[in-house]
Amino acid sequence: GKPDQDYLVQGQNDALITELCNISQVKPLRVLSGQTASVFANATRSITEIANEINVDYIIEGSVIHVGDSINLQLRLIQAFPDEKLIWASNYKSDITNSKKLYNNVAGQIIKKIGFDITPENIVKLPTPRKINPVTYATYLRGMYNINTFTDEGLKKGIEYLNEVLRTDPGDAFAYAGVALGYAAIAHGPLDTGDALEKAEAAALQAIRLDTTIAEVYTALGEVSAYYNWKFDLAEKYFKKALALNPNSAITHYHYAWCLY
Repeated sequence: GKPDQDYLVQGQNDALITELCNISQVKPLRVLSGQTASVFANATRSITEIANEINVDYIIEGSVIHVGDSINLQLRLIQAFPDEKLIWASNYKSDITNSKKLYNNVAGQIIKKIGFDITPENIVKLPTPRKINPVTYATYLRGMYNINTFTDEGLKKGIEYLNEVLRTDPGDAFAYAGVALGYAAIAHGPLDTGDALEKAEAAALQAIRLDTTIAEVYTALGEVSAYYNWKFDLAEKYFKKALALNPNSAITHYHYAWCLY
């Protein structure tokens, strides 16, 4: 209900989706993107109608309250078929620094409720929850929120926010990954892209020096290889690596399809 907090809510949505997508590396789990989910944010249709349209068995509803440095979540897992049924509901509270650990825990509980068991062997294969810098986290979320609008103004503003993060914390690999995706998106826009793909490549290479487990980095490098360097075999390797890290990455599937075309 607070438009000035939309970036924060979207950040929490993306965090949970990311943790569920991580689990999809070891379990046959199909997770839809936040962009798809946002289409139904103010829908008046029933849960069953929405689930049928996007072909999912479960829907997660939630609300976010931000007080000071704390995040308060109210989450509900709803089974859509054969009849609408509330499977699970819970409240959580965490400070921003530990919010990634919170979502890692929440995702694990959701997986159990839908009937999947996470074995010790599975856990070893899953990435470690990302550490949060409380000083720059809000700015990072603003940056990614704007980049995900995929508008000219949003992309420019998003990159500005992420560069602000990097001035404070030059070791933030996720901020570099966001910058890389931002410039790659600019390169697909209607305006003169100039050296956008070169900047995307530079940011992606810096990110990969800091962290080799971020799917978006390989997506950006795949785009650069396909659209700038015309090295399609290399692009395919990058896209496959990104999908190995996040099989549910819609943007990776999109650009991989163009690469194959």
